[in-house]
Amino acid sequence: MESLFALNELWRQFLDRTPALAATADTAAAQLSQTGSFRSGDLPPGEIYPLASPLFLSTATLARIGRTVELVRLCFEDLAGTIRHDPELAAGLRLFPDLIRRDFFSLPHGYPSHMPFFRADLAVSDHSVQLMEINTGCPAGDLDGGLCAETWSGLPLVAAFRHFLEKRFGAAVQFQAGDTRADTLRRLWQCYEEFQQGRPGRGPAEPTLAIVVGPNQAKHLLPEAFGLADYFRQQGYDTQVGLFDDLTLGPEGLYLNGRPIHLILRKFSSLYLAGVLKQPGQTSATAALARALLEFIQSKRICLVNPLGSTTLQDKGLLAEARARYPELAEIIPETIILEPELARRQPDLYHEIEEGKNYILKRRISFGGKWFKSDPTEISASLPVITAEEPGRWIAQRRLELGQAFFLINRLGQVTAGDGWVNLASFGDSCYVRVSTDPLSPVNISQNGAATGVIEVCTDGSMLSETN
Repeated sequence: MESLFALNELWRQFLDRTPALAATADTAAAQLSQTGSFRSGDLPPGEIYPLASPLFLSTATLARIGRTVELVRLCFEDLAGTIRHDPELAAGLRLFPDLIRRDFFSLPHGYPSHMPFFRADLAVSDHSVQLMEINTGCPAGDLDGGLCAETWSGLPLVAAFRHFLEKRFGAAVQFQAGDTRADTLRRLWQCYEEFQQGRPGRGPAEPTLAIVVGPNQAKHLLPEAFGLADYFRQQGYDTQVGLFDDLTLGPEGLYLNGRPIHLILRKFSSLYLAGVLKQPGQTSATAALARALLEFIQSKRICLVNPLGSTTLQDKGLLAEARARYPELAEIIPETIILEPELARRQPDLYHEIEEGKNYILKRRISFGGKWFKSDPTEISASLPVITAEEPGRWIAQRRLELGQAFFLINRLGQVTAGDGWVNLASFGDSCYVRVSTDPLSPVNISQNGAATGVIEVCTDGSMLSETN
């Protein structure tokens, strides 16, 4: 094979011999629609997100990606520790727009990691793995990658493709569905075990887990929370789901659905919580819950994962700082520039190159769901002067990356197409969630008309399948 995505090219060759493409994609979509989880809350019953067929990657490729992601994680964990002990660095980078978010970052959370759940959004090619950005607050997609890979890997057509590869390679081939849900559960349980070590005898060995969603993210994250809860229960973990306002106070602390909870998987934004707390004189039930949650975290009565302060680490301005601070990231993080008003005067050549829009894209430092992203050169040229004047230091320019392309079936509302799509590989560390776009100028995101799928790992009997076989 000649390229990173050569297995998907073989998938294309295999499907060229198979007439039932649409029927196969429809079968996968029908199975996912039955779960009720692969969707947003405002979609009609039975309708799901756009779905792509899997990305097939070799064990060797996944190991290479995993090493890169682990290096990024270690560097950002180190950077988080530096920020904690260097107020001048935090001030210089303008990381904390208010005291509440600064306090969130310094709040002890009871386990070592500052960001146990993080999603690294990667541009992958034959020669490199590059980091576009990371999500360290309450990253989404950890249901979708596992759900899609599991669904596709159970289809007869995918089993037939495995036999096709065995004939091609002359060796036994195994498929393994990458399970992002298992990755999340492992990290969550690790945090709770570390949390328990600091308070022996005070918490149950088998905690009640709550997946708590904020009202501003419920449309996309509540169905995901229910899907994750189904998986966690299948693994034997008592799991409750609800919105933040569904929490109640009782004699044992915080309750959800009438059950005292000990461990929270945070699917609500810390920015939402900060907004509740900074309203002066706020006496609402929501504010009382927010204050109680902070007290319970401080007193180690509840283990909250991710920490409230982890959202700070997804500030895209930190990409520029990390690239400068850690030489080993220079080839992984593309050139990133914080857009200050002085840029045009201090570095006029760089400013004009950014303004041309050919070599750079623009992103807001804190953004969600593919919003506040400018890739079209005409839009970049028009908006750069406005951004630097009206939102100084709140945007970055990032050198444009070449996204890899691979062959997929894409099922969008029952309309099945087959062809190449641009790939954004979202790695959770040990597993990947894949987003596919057919428009190179749009953010590769489900909410921006992308399609989602998972990874199927391909290995040969007794040895790793190299991407150069």
